[in-house]
Amino acid sequence: MWFMESAASGNSEARKMLISKFQPSIPPQVSPFLPDENEVLKIDKKWYSILDEKLPLIVPKHYFMLSDLIPQPKLLSKKIHMNVAAVLPYIRQKVKMHDVDILRTEKFASLVIDQEDEKSSDDESKNENKRLIKRNRLSRFDCIAMLLASAECSIAKEIFRTLSQLPIAFPLLIPDLDNAKKFKVMLPLFIGATIKCCASNGPIIENHLFEDSFKLIVAARVGMNSRGKSTILNQLMASENMFSSYSEPRAKYGIPHMIDGNVEFVWLTEETCGDDLWNNVFKNYYEKGRKEIILLANLHGDALHYQDQLEFLKQLPSCFLFFLQPGDEDRKDELKKLIGSKNVKYIDVNPKDNAIKEVYENIEDVLNSNPGGYSFNELNELEMGETLQLAENIECDESQELINFVKDKTCHHTKLEIMQLQKQQLKDEFDFLKFLQSKPELRLFSSIIALQPIKKRIRALTHLERELSRLFAEESSKPRNDAILKMNQLNNASFMNRFKKNKIPEEITKLWEEVDNSNLGIEHFFRELGHMYNMYKSFVSNPKIADFDNYPIKENILKSPEYYADLLINSYTIELLDGDSTTISNAWFLAVCNNISNRFPNLKIFVISILGLQSSGKSTLLNALFACKFAVSTRPCTRGLLMRFLFLEKGLSNKLGVDAFILIDTEGLCAPEKTGNLESEKKDRMLANFAMQISNLTIINILGNSEEELTKILRITIKIMIILDKSLNILIVQHVTENNKAESKEPNQKVFHEIFQKILRNTVEATDSKKGTQNIEYLSKIKDKKLLKIFAQFKNDTSYSPPSKQYHEDVVGLYKSIINNCINSKNKKKFSDWFPLIKSYWDAVLHENISFLEIKETYDFIELEKQIAKLKEIIDIAFLKHKEVIEDEIRTIVQESLSKGSSVTSIKSKCEELIKKLKVVPEKIKILENDTPEIKIQEDCEECKKVFKERGNLNDYLDERNDVNCKKETNKTISDYITDCHESKSNELKNILESILTRNRFFRQYKFIDRNIPELSKISAICITGWLGWFNFFTKKCLEPDDITWLKKEINCIIERVLSKTDNFDSEIVHELRDETEKILNNLSTKLNIKFNSDFEMNVHVYALLTMLNTLENGKRHNTLLEVLDKIEDEYKEKIQLRVKYNHLLEYKGHVTGGYLLKAIDKKAIDEESRYQRDHALSIPWMKNSETIRLQYFIELAEQIQKGDVNKAAEQFLFPKEKIEEWFKNKVNERPNKGQKYKKTSDQQFNYVYQEIRNCKRYNDIRKFVNKYVTQVDGIDYQLNIKDDLDDENFNMFHDAIIKELDDKRTSHCQLKEEILPNPSDDKLVEKRLGCTEPCYWCGALCWGERGHDNDHGETKRHHTSHQPGGLKGTNYSQTGELVAIACHKRSNDTIMYYYDKKLRWDEAKSIDFKNWKFESHYITYFNEIMCWFFEKLHKDLAISFKCKPANESELEKHGCLKKDYHKIISVLCQCLENDKNEVYVEQNTAYASK
Repeated sequence: MWFMESAASGNSEARKMLISKFQPSIPPQVSPFLPDENEVLKIDKKWYSILDEKLPLIVPKHYFMLSDLIPQPKLLSKKIHMNVAAVLPYIRQKVKMHDVDILRTEKFASLVIDQEDEKSSDDESKNENKRLIKRNRLSRFDCIAMLLASAECSIAKEIFRTLSQLPIAFPLLIPDLDNAKKFKVMLPLFIGATIKCCASNGPIIENHLFEDSFKLIVAARVGMNSRGKSTILNQLMASENMFSSYSEPRAKYGIPHMIDGNVEFVWLTEETCGDDLWNNVFKNYYEKGRKEIILLANLHGDALHYQDQLEFLKQLPSCFLFFLQPGDEDRKDELKKLIGSKNVKYIDVNPKDNAIKEVYENIEDVLNSNPGGYSFNELNELEMGETLQLAENIECDESQELINFVKDKTCHHTKLEIMQLQKQQLKDEFDFLKFLQSKPELRLFSSIIALQPIKKRIRALTHLERELSRLFAEESSKPRNDAILKMNQLNNASFMNRFKKNKIPEEITKLWEEVDNSNLGIEHFFRELGHMYNMYKSFVSNPKIADFDNYPIKENILKSPEYYADLLINSYTIELLDGDSTTISNAWFLAVCNNISNRFPNLKIFVISILGLQSSGKSTLLNALFACKFAVSTRPCTRGLLMRFLFLEKGLSNKLGVDAFILIDTEGLCAPEKTGNLESEKKDRMLANFAMQISNLTIINILGNSEEELTKILRITIKIMIILDKSLNILIVQHVTENNKAESKEPNQKVFHEIFQKILRNTVEATDSKKGTQNIEYLSKIKDKKLLKIFAQFKNDTSYSPPSKQYHEDVVGLYKSIINNCINSKNKKKFSDWFPLIKSYWDAVLHENISFLEIKETYDFIELEKQIAKLKEIIDIAFLKHKEVIEDEIRTIVQESLSKGSSVTSIKSKCEELIKKLKVVPEKIKILENDTPEIKIQEDCEECKKVFKERGNLNDYLDERNDVNCKKETNKTISDYITDCHESKSNELKNILESILTRNRFFRQYKFIDRNIPELSKISAICITGWLGWFNFFTKKCLEPDDITWLKKEINCIIERVLSKTDNFDSEIVHELRDETEKILNNLSTKLNIKFNSDFEMNVHVYALLTMLNTLENGKRHNTLLEVLDKIEDEYKEKIQLRVKYNHLLEYKGHVTGGYLLKAIDKKAIDEESRYQRDHALSIPWMKNSETIRLQYFIELAEQIQKGDVNKAAEQFLFPKEKIEEWFKNKVNERPNKGQKYKKTSDQQFNYVYQEIRNCKRYNDIRKFVNKYVTQVDGIDYQLNIKDDLDDENFNMFHDAIIKELDDKRTSHCQLKEEILPNPSDDKLVEKRLGCTEPCYWCGALCWGERGHDNDHGETKRHHTSHQPGGLKGTNYSQTGELVAIACHKRSNDTIMYYYDKKLRWDEAKSIDFKNWKFESHYITYFNEIMCWFFEKLHKDLAISFKCKPANESELEKHGCLKKDYHKIISVLCQCLENDKNEVYVEQNTAYASK
C-alpha cells in the first residue's frame, strides 16, 4: 500500500514500480506526426493511480487517424492501476465507429475480469490488497469524463455528438485534470447538439441542446445513506444504472475516483425515461406540443460541500430536488441561505420507500408550475465560483463577427451578392482590388483561415460551419416545406385540374431554387477564397497588385493554400469538385496539394471513393467507418466531390504499405427533384466515372432491396465500370430494411445478384463489345468474389434511437475488408503523382473522348524523361567535378615537371595516367546481365553519392512501373550517356594537357615570338645518358642532313593528311599532330639507335606546329591558336617593358611575379563570378526543366498580348525555335548583382595573397607560395625559379618589388571587364535546361524533351509536347485556306493530310513520316487552354503572315478557342511554376564549384 500512496504523491520510484507491476498491456498507438509540447496534458497527483503523470491531448489529426482494430483490453481486477489511461484508446475507437453501446454500465463492467483473492497467511497484506482494489476500480464515469477531458474542444464536441445518440447520462461538470480541487463546466462543448423526442401521437421535437428552450431539474442530496439519491433516480430511468450509484456493477469496490462534486445530466425522453415516468409524466407533456426539453441533473456528493456548483446551477432554469437523509432534516436552513426557497423541493429518504413517489409528484409540479423555458444568450454571462471554470469553447471573436454579418444580411444575400467571383467569368477590365476593398466579410474570412495556432483555426471554422448550417436551416425552412408540400400534392394529383397539375412542377423548381440560393455553407467561403487566390496569381505582374498596401490581407490570401493544407492534414475536408459549377478550382487545389506534397514528399496513398443514391446513407456510413464529420440529412448534404485525408497510425501504415487513405465522398446520384432532367443524369454519370477513375477502391452504397432501388444505382455504375480503362476494384454495401439481418441476409443476397446480373447483361448488349472485356468478366463473378456486404439498419426503431449493435458489427466487417483490399492492392501511388492528374481526368470526363489511360501514360512518359534528365545533369556535374580536379593536378604536374627539366614524354605519360582515373566515374554505374544496376561510390565524393542516390530513385521508379522493357532501355540510355560523358571529358582533358604544354613551350621559347620556324639541323639532338650518350655527343651533336630531310618530309606528309580533314586550326588537329609527330620521333630514335633530348623533341613539335600554322595562314584557314600566340606575344612585350624599366634582375623579377599574382587573382575572381551567374541561372524556379521554362515563356508572352503587344507576340509563333532560344538567352543573361561576386572574391584573394607574401621571410617561401597559387588557375603559365637562394639584401629587393607591384596595380586589376565574362546561357548545364526546341511540323508546338533526348533508347527518344491549334503554325484547310483551330492530339485518324507532295490519312502520316513524335493528349490541360487563348487572340494577325484566311467563329468554338478565361488559365500556369519552386536541385549539385 505504501507505494500507492507514494506514487500518488509523486515518488518516481514508486511510479516505476506501479507501472511495471500493474499497467495492462495495450497495443501502442504510434502517430506519424511529431508530438507538440502543447499536446500533452499534465495530471494532478490525485489522478496518477488511474491515469499517469501525463496524458496526450487528442487533437484532430490524432483523433481521425486510422489504426488497426484494437482488441478489448482484459483488465484483471487486482491489477488495474492506470486503468482509465489503458482503456481510453479502445473506448475512443469504439466511439469513433459508433459503438457507443460499450459505455452502457452493463457492458462496461465486462472490461474487468474478477479474480479471487489469493490465500495469504499475512492478514495485514490481504487487507491492504483489498483496499488497493477498492481504490483503483475501473469506472464508467471516470472513462467518459476522461474521454472528453483528454480531447481538444472541437474533438470533444465531436465525441459528444456521437455519444448523444446513446441514452446515457453525461458529465455536466468534470474535474480539472491539472488541479483536482477545481472543475470544468462542459456547457460550451454540449451546446447545440441535436436532441430528438417524439410522443406516439405527437410531432417530432428537435431541440438544440442549451440553445433552444429547456428546463433543468437538479437532484442533490444532503447527508449520506447506502440507499441514496442516485439509486432512487435510477429506478425512474430506462436503465437502472443511468447515474453512477452504489447499486451499479462493481460498486462494492468503491465510488468512481472523480465523481464527488461532479454533475451528471440526461435529457428526459422516451429513450431515457422508465416506462412509468414516461407514460405518467412526459408522454403527456410532449404530446401537448411543448418545445422545450427537460433535463435532469444529478449533483454527486453532499451538496453543502459544493456551494460553487449550487451557485452555478441556480443561474440555469433550475428546480432543485433535495434528497434529505435521515437525521439531516434540520439542514434545510443552510440550503435556504444558499439557494433561497423558490423552486426548491425536499424529499425525505426513509425506509418507507415513498421517495420515488415524491420524485414523480415533484417533477410534475415542476412541469406545471413553470410553463416557460430558457435558452442561453451568452455563456460568458454565467458567474463561476472559485472552483469552476468554463471548458474551452469552439467559438471565437473572428468567427462570431462573420456569423453576425451573415445573420444581419441573410444567407441569400451573402451567397448571391457577396460571392461574385465564383458566379461568372470575369472580364479583362475587372478591378480586383476594388472588389476586395468592397467586401470586408471576405477579408474577415481570410483572417480566420490564417488564425494561429491551428487548433484555434479549426475551432473558428467549426463554429462558423455550425452556425451557417443553422442559419441556412432557419432561412430555408419555409420554401423547403412548401416544396415538399407541393411534391406531395403532385403525387396525389390524379383528379387535379390539368393546368394546375402542369404548373406545380414549375412552382416546385422555383421553391428548390430559392432553397439553393439560401444554401450557404463554409464551402462557399472557401470557393471565394480560392478564386481570390487565383486572381492574385493571375495579376502577379500587375504593379497595383504587387504594391497593394494592405499587406496582411494579401499575405493571408497568398498563404491560404498553406493554411488550408494544415486543415487537410488535420482531417478537414476540401471540395475537390464544385457541386454547383462542376468545376475544379485548379490553381487553388494544386497549391493546397503541393503544400502537402512538400511536407510529405514520399506520401503514399490509397484512394477510396463512395457512390450512392441521394439519401442512401453514404455520409452515415463514412462517419461510422472513419469518424468523418459529413452532414447527415434526407436532403442532399454533399455537393460535387469532397476529399479528405485519413492518415494511418504507424503500425497500420507499415502493414498496408501506405501512409494515408484519401476519401472521396460524392454527391448523391439520381436526386428525386431532378428526375427526367437529362443534364442531371449526365452529371451523375460524369461524377461516377470521375470518382472511379481517380480511386483505388470504390464503395457502391445501396439502400433497400427492391428491383427499382437497385436498378437506379446499378444502371449508372455498371455501365461506367464496363468502359473504365482500368482494372476494377469495388465493394458493394446494401442496407436492408428488415430488422433482423440474420433472417434476411441470404434472400437479400440472392435478389441482389439476380438483379445485378440482369442489368449487367442488358448493359453489355448496349455497349461496344470491344470495350471492357476484362471488367465484364470481373463483374460477372462478383458473387464468387464476395464483394457484397449486407448491412443492418443504422437504427433499429426510430431516427432518434441509438445506433444498432449489428450495424456497428457490419461497419467493423467492412473496415476489415477495406484493410485487406489495401494490403492486396498493387496500385498504391505517391500523392505527388496523383494530384497533378486530377484536372486532366476531369477534362477527360467532360470531353468524353479522351482516354484516362493515355493521360496516365503521357504523364508517366514525361515523368520518366524528367527523371532521366535530372540524373543526366547530376552525372554531368559529377564528371565536371572530377574533370576539374584532374585538370588542377595536370597543371601542377606540368609546372613542377617543366621546372625540373623533365621531358615532354614523361610529363605526358604522367598526365595521361591521371586522365585514365576519370574512368572511375562511369565505373560507378554498371548494368549487369540481369539489368540490375550495380553502383559503387567513393565515400569522399559528394557528387558520386548524388549520382548513386538519383540512380537509385530512378531504379525505384522503374520498378514501380513494372515495365521490364522500359527499364532495360532506360538503363541502356544511362549507360551510353555515361560512356559519352567519359569520352567527352577525357578528350577535353587531353586537349587541356596539349594546350598547357603548348603554352609552356612557347613561353620558354621566346625566340619563336616572331614565328620563325626552328632550323632542326642546327639543334643538338642527342640525350647525354651513360657512356654511349657521351660518345654520341662528342662524335655528332646534331643529326645528319639526310635524317633532317627525312624528318621534315614525314612531318609535311602528316600536316597534309591532318589538314585534309578540316579548314580550321582547332584542338583536335593539334592533338592528332602531336601524336603523329611523337611516332615519327620514336621511329627515328629506334632507327638511329639514339635517344633525343627534350630540347630537340620540343623544337621538332614546334617545327610541326608552326609549319602547319603557316600552311593555314597562307590558305587563310586559321583561328584560335594564333590568338594564343598573340597573347603570348603581349605577355613578352610586357616583360620587355619591365626589364627596360628595372635594371636589377631581382627587382624586375619581383615586378613580374607580382604581375602574375594579380592576373591569377583576377582570373579567380572572374571564374567565381562566372560560376555564381551560372548557378543563379540554374536555381531560378522556372529553370527547373524544359517544361517549366516553357510555362514561364508562354506566361510572359500572354502578358505581352494582354498589354496590347500583339505583333511582337505573333512573331514567336512564326519562328518558335529561334524565338524561344533568343528569349532564353536574354532571360538567363539578365545578371543580378553583376560584378558583386567578382569584387568580393577579388578583395578576398588580394588580401590573402598580400598577407601571405608579407609573411614570407625567405625566397623559398615566396617561390613555394607563388608556384602553388598560380598553378591553381587555368591559363596562368608561370613558374618562379631563381637558381640561387638570396641573401638578405637581394631578398628584400625582390620581396619589396612584389609588394610594390601589388600596391601599384591593385586598382586597375579589380575592375571587371564585362566583355571577357562568359554569358550563363553559353554554359552547357544551363543550355541543357532549355531542352529540345524542335517544333511540331503541324502545329509548331515546341518539344518538351530534354536536350539530346533523341539519342536515348526506347520511348523517351521521341519528341513530345502539348500540341496546340494547328493554325499557330499556319496549317490550314486545303479547300478554304482558313487556319485550323484543331490540335494534333484531337485530330481524327481518317483526316486527309497534304504535305511533302503527299496525300495521306492522319494515322498513316503519323506512322510513316512523323513516328518520332508523340501525338497523345498532354496532362497539363491548362497548357492546351493557353494555346487556344493565343490562337483566339492572334489568328487574324497570323493569317496575314501565313497568307491564309483567319479561322471562322464556328471553327474556334468547336475546338475551344472562344471566350477563354485568361485569369483562370494564367493562375493555374503560375501555380504550376509555384509547385516546382521548392524542387530546384541545382544549388546542391553545383556547390562544389566554389574552390
